[in-house]
Amino acid sequence: MILSKISRRYQHILYYIFATNSRLWNAYLNEEVEGTLCPVDTKIVKKVLQTYKKRLLQIHERMLELYEEVQNLESCMMSMEDSFKIHENTEEKELRGLLLRHKNFVEMQIFEVYLEMHKLNEEEESIHRIWRCFQALVEKEKNVLRQIFVEGNSYNEAVIGSKVSHKTFETMRANGVRRIIEWYQSDLSNEEIICKKMQNQSETQGE
Repeated sequence: MILSKISRRYQHILYYIFATNSRLWNAYLNEEVEGTLCPVDTKIVKKVLQTYKKRLLQIHERMLELYEEVQNLESCMMSMEDSFKIHENTEEKELRGLLLRHKNFVEMQIFEVYLEMHKLNEEEESIHRIWRCFQALVEKEKNVLRQIFVEGNSYNEAVIGSKVSHKTFETMRANGVRRIIEWYQSDLSNEEIICKKMQNQSETQGE
């Protein structure tokens, strides 16, 4: 839920925004329906394995930027609240109208910042889960995906290096990706997926 992940200090602002803007309320409801994990397919698995470290770094850097933006918006809100108190009894309706308009604009920015932070949180959690699923694969499947996606070797180079037939290599690749998607979409927790990794390691050592 978006509101549950947002500072209590701003929840009343978002409730106000939702109450006065049906479009944003519908956007919030859509976020609620979608859940916390992003949908995943073969292309997304491939992209995550190829850009895992780089994308996480980008997300962390952007989150720091958004945090700073929230701090600035908070300061702006406090200044406007002081201005409202100063002009509380003023008859200058135009001035109060401009202050109110700017206040609403800042409130909207706060919502947009938190919405982006929420989406980045979802993406980061999904990337982390995909990587955990990848790490839990049996060693042969993991090595195939590591060579062609993580390390970026060409498909032919990876096949030759694996010392197995093209058909066997492709089967391991397809099975590895399929297993990642199945585990990702399952009810297994990340901790249970890690246990699969440990189990696979024990079975490999016992062979």
